[in-house]
Amino acid sequence: MRLFRHGKGRYEDRIVHEHILIEGTAGYLKNPLDHNDLKGLSRWLERHNAYSSMEALEVRRVLEGDSSQRIPAKLTSRGPERTRVFKEWAYRYLPCRALFVFVWMYLVRGGFLDGRIGFRYCMLRAFVDYQISLKVAEMKSEQSRAAAHRADPRSAASTASAANYVRPGADV
Repeated sequence: MRLFRHGKGRYEDRIVHEHILIEGTAGYLKNPLDHNDLKGLSRWLERHNAYSSMEALEVRRVLEGDSSQRIPAKLTSRGPERTRVFKEWAYRYLPCRALFVFVWMYLVRGGFLDGRIGFRYCMLRAFVDYQISLKVAEMKSEQSRAAAHRADPRSAASTASAANYVRPGADV
C-alpha cells in the first residue's frame, strides 16, 4: 500500500486494475496489511468474471495502440511500469498465456509451497487469464464480422431476405 498527500495523485485512465499517478514521492507501510476476504469462491468467481471482461477491453485498447493517460510501459522502471511491459508483450506475442501464468505462479513464484490451496489459486488465476484471452478473441471476431457486414451491402439484403423467407406450404 502506498500513501500520498491528498490532491497529489490521480488514477490512470483504465477501466480496471488502475494505478495511481503520484506527483512527488510515495510513503509505504512498514508492516503488512492483512486482507481477509471471507466471501467465498462463488463471489470470487463472479468478481473475476467481471474483471476479466473489463481487462479484455483494456487489452483491446492496448493492442489498438491507445495509451491515453496511462502509466507508460518501461522496462527499466520498477513496479507497475515494468509489469505493464511484460503484460503488453505477452498479449501480443505469447501463445497459451494461461499456461504461462500457471507455470509462473505455481513454479516460479512458489505457489507449490502452499500445497493444494496454492495449486487451486494458481489454477484459478490461470483460468481468469484464459477468460481474458477468450473475450479478446470474441471481440476481434465480432469486430471483423461487423466490418465485413458493413463492407458487403449484399449481406444485409441476404439477412433481410432470409428473415422474410416463408417455407412453402407453411401456414401464414
